[in-house]
Amino acid sequence: PLLAKLSELLGCCAKSLCPAGMESCSLEDLPGSWDPAHWYTTFSGPIYAGKYFAEWIELTMLNGMDFAWGKLSVEEVMELSAFVTQYRAFEFDLLAARPFGSALLSHIAAS
Repeated sequence: PLLAKLSELLGCCAKSLCPAGMESCSLEDLPGSWDPAHWYTTFSGPIYAGKYFAEWIELTMLNGMDFAWGKLSVEEVMELSAFVTQYRAFEFDLLAARPFGSALLSHIAAS
């Protein structure tokens, strides 16, 4: 239900993001995949999109800016923060901690 709510709020998604053959789609329909090219995303797809936009909406709200185009209450924005929590738990489990830490260290060293 939260992914559908966020998808409706965003008016998602453009045809270029949808699976082949679909004229339009929702966040739930986005294809998910491992993203080895970007150490900071890990996976693309519905969970990452949910996390990205939920975090963006929450941060704009916390900075005292207009958020969610006036369509969500503070409570509804806080519900969306579940995407951030779930993605972080998924991304930073013990299995992923060592390779992610190595990628982060490499990025910092190269910067």
